[in-house]
Amino acid sequence: MRKPGMAPDAFPRRGTAAPFRVAIGLAFAVSAGMMLWGVGTPFASESTVTLEDRVAALTAELAQVKAETAKLRERQGDTSEELSHMRASLANAEIGLGALRTTIDEKEARRRDTAAQIQSNLAQLKDETLRLRGAQDDTATEIGSLRVGVANINEYGHPITAPAV
Repeated sequence: MRKPGMAPDAFPRRGTAAPFRVAIGLAFAVSAGMMLWGVGTPFASESTVTLEDRVAALTAELAQVKAETAKLRERQGDTSEELSHMRASLANAEIGLGALRTTIDEKEARRRDTAAQIQSNLAQLKDETLRLRGAQDDTATEIGSLRVGVANINEYGHPITAPAV
């Protein structure tokens, strides 16, 4: 069974990396061949650059590549070490952040508890105030009755009693 998106003469794609590697390999081989055998010269003996010169140039280039590779590896080691430090710092920061969140949650819970206690105390204070006002009114009424009774005693010399009902 044929895949619907492919033409009969098309090659299946294996990824973009494989053709790129093949092209780079061919370019490298062509450039190496041109350096070793010369371009457009039928024989190596007619070339102005000798084989020993070419080997020396390639050896120098190889040494340069090795030096650059060593520098890159050293930088990679430094980068790996720096990355490890950054990861450790990030882990410590996450631990600190977790502790800070816990502290904030605890303080928020205490704040809510305190607010609830204040609200409860305020409601109790309001109830007590109402009871005190009621007691004050009762006391004022009783004091008023006592004053009337004292006034009656002073006026008549004996207390006046209210008729029994």
